[in-house]
Amino acid sequence: MPRLASWLLALVLVVLAVPQEARAQSCDRPRVMLVVDKSSSMVRWTPPGAPPDSYECPAPDSQNKWTIARSALQRLLTDYASRIDFGLQRFPDPNTCSPGSVVLPIGRRSATEVMDALGDAPPCSGNYTPSYQTLDRLATHPDITAMQPNTYALFLTDGYQWCSSSDPPSERFKGVASVQRLRELGVRTFVVGFGSKADRLALHRMAIAGGMAKPGCDTATLDPAPGRECFYAADTDVDSLSSVFSTFAMRVTTDEVCDGVDNDCDGSTDEGLSRPCSSSCGGGMERCEAGRWTGCSAPEPATETCDGRDNDCDGVTDEGCGGCRDGETRPCGSTLGMCVPGTQRCVGGSWSECMGGVLPTPGPDGCDGLDSDCDALVDEDADCPRGTWCIDGRCVDPQSPPDGGDTGPPPEPTDCRDGETRPCGVTDIGPCRYGTQQCVGRRWDVCVGNVDPVSDTDPCDAVDNDCDGFIDEDADCPAGQSCVEGRCSDRPAGAEPPTDAGPSRPAGPPEDGGCACRLGSVEANPSSLLGVLGLGLLLWRRRKRRA
Repeated sequence: MPRLASWLLALVLVVLAVPQEARAQSCDRPRVMLVVDKSSSMVRWTPPGAPPDSYECPAPDSQNKWTIARSALQRLLTDYASRIDFGLQRFPDPNTCSPGSVVLPIGRRSATEVMDALGDAPPCSGNYTPSYQTLDRLATHPDITAMQPNTYALFLTDGYQWCSSSDPPSERFKGVASVQRLRELGVRTFVVGFGSKADRLALHRMAIAGGMAKPGCDTATLDPAPGRECFYAADTDVDSLSSVFSTFAMRVTTDEVCDGVDNDCDGSTDEGLSRPCSSSCGGGMERCEAGRWTGCSAPEPATETCDGRDNDCDGVTDEGCGGCRDGETRPCGSTLGMCVPGTQRCVGGSWSECMGGVLPTPGPDGCDGLDSDCDALVDEDADCPRGTWCIDGRCVDPQSPPDGGDTGPPPEPTDCRDGETRPCGVTDIGPCRYGTQQCVGRRWDVCVGNVDPVSDTDPCDAVDNDCDGFIDEDADCPAGQSCVEGRCSDRPAGAEPPTDAGPSRPAGPPEDGGCACRLGSVEANPSSLLGVLGLGLLLWRRRKRRA
């Protein structure tokens, strides 16, 4: 027993002799593979005022993305090489559109070692951007297939996925599946878009799949509003890119993330993690359990019941339910995309279907520049021929960039300057209104605020549905009835209302100028005929100018 006690005492003394800092670092050091874009656009620059297709090469140091990226990586490595194990994969490698090679396996690397492995600057032309091919190759590397904990990829690119103009449209988003494969191997990908030419939609989706989305970003849509993207965007200056790299380093060395790993080395895993989530019925929160997000509290669509609520979240409340008074009306429908709210009427004590609005078009969106299915995304399912992309409502064949460069996004119209606005829409007659388009990224954005005709005809509903200045002119009433004040009635149009009918309705709402009368509703005379002809000529000229 005395000998056993001596051994136990010696073991305690050894444990106490280990420095506190060493014991605190008992969990695994973060392992990071730097995946760095060496495409030709990294050394190009388009001077202010120069045509978009022109460039200088090499760019001046203050605009040379390769020089800026090297400086920012130098700072990252200098600050964190003592706390993070780094490796390096550059793409393309060796040139053209070859998938990137891992030139440094993950290990305890010095800043000098990594910077030397980056090599010389890329050529001014000829190096393309094989992003997904590079990430797919990374997924086969022993550093990744070993599935060691606390492993990350820091993916930096300045352009679009690009190897050839014959690439199908789906090539652009293949990086999402590549990042997902890495995620399944236990590797989270931190996505950085460098400069204004990065593919924001593809990088946004990759960042969500990679498990390191930017906090507060919009994970519920594939086409987020500007500023709500889930990847990290860096301007072309050293401080901006260094700030993004520092954010990444701090996340992997101190922050707990939802991955089933004790990232902050405090003895607990995935503790206290929650984030916003949503469904078509509203927002909620979800929590992290065993490395996965679960338990979203957002309400889900349910069967419509007669309770005064839109249970199935389709924009219509209590459709088919009773409990209303005949003749009552209420708005219904959606305001997203091409949808326009309509009106429900109470008929026989029950609310009718939504009438007079524009409902979502069944099936996927085509390539027409319109959000026909009213899901706030435009042309997301466009089926363009192989080798073309859907851009601004047209299937476009993206030409190879000049001199074999790699900038790669499809050509965009350049007939406007950022910030310019112009009217848009069909007409401003009746309830219709023109909207406004703004120039964003040298192309006209979607029309905002416009109200277009909801149909080509004008049924009996007291609304100028076709926005031609006349109300109910196409009313299809039963034989012997006329359309009077939005209802089919036995009283002929133009007759005096009965004494108990309440105040008479004006000939038309203010927007139709009071000209909802019809030739033949009163005795015609030469002056009234001239007036009608003059109005017709005016409307024809206004439509011609808007066409």
